[in-house]
Amino acid sequence: TLDPATAYETDTPANSVSFDIEGDPSCHIEDDSANTVTLSATTPVDVYNVVCSGGTADGDTFDDYTDGSFEVLQAEPTITYTGPSGVIADGRTSATLTATMSNSSCDTSLIEYWINGSQVTSPWSIPAGGGVFTVEARFTGDLNCAAANSGETYLVIAGAGASSTATARRSPFPRR
Repeated sequence: TLDPATAYETDTPANSVSFDIEGDPSCHIEDDSANTVTLSATTPVDVYNVVCSGGTADGDTFDDYTDGSFEVLQAEPTITYTGPSGVIADGRTSATLTATMSNSSCDTSLIEYWINGSQVTSPWSIPAGGGVFTVEARFTGDLNCAAANSGETYLVIAGAGASSTATARRSPFPRR
C-alpha cells in the first residue's frame, strides 16, 4: 500500500528510441500462396500479407520484420435510376429502364429493375391501361462491390392512346 503522506513522482519520464534509416526496406504485398500482388481498382477483395526485407539503421541491417496485412474491401457504390419517371401520357407501350453506378469497377450487368415489387426486364412492356408504378434499380453486388439500391421512383402512365390533355366535364350535380 502507498502512504498518502509520501510524495511520489507524478511525471512519467519520456521514453524514446531514435535511429536513422539509411536504406529503406523493400516491401511487397502477397497472397496466401506467397504470390506477389499488384494492387489496382480490380484487385479482388481479400486480406493480403505485407512482407518487408532489407533496409539499414545506424549501420545495422534489419534482419527481422513482422509481416503486416492489407485488406481490400468491397466498394460501396451508389446506384441511381435514370429511366422514365413522373407522369407519362404519350401512349407508349414500353419503357426503357436505365440506371447509373458510382463505381465503374462494378459489374453493371448485375443491375436489376423492379416494378411494384416484381423483377422486370428492360425494355419493360407497360400493362394495357397504364397505372401507377414504383420503379427501383437494384445492384445485387459482386466480388468487388457491395449490393446497392436506388430507392423507389414513382411512375404514372396513362393507358395506351391517352394524351396529356384533359377534357373538362360538366358535373351532373347543380352548384349551390
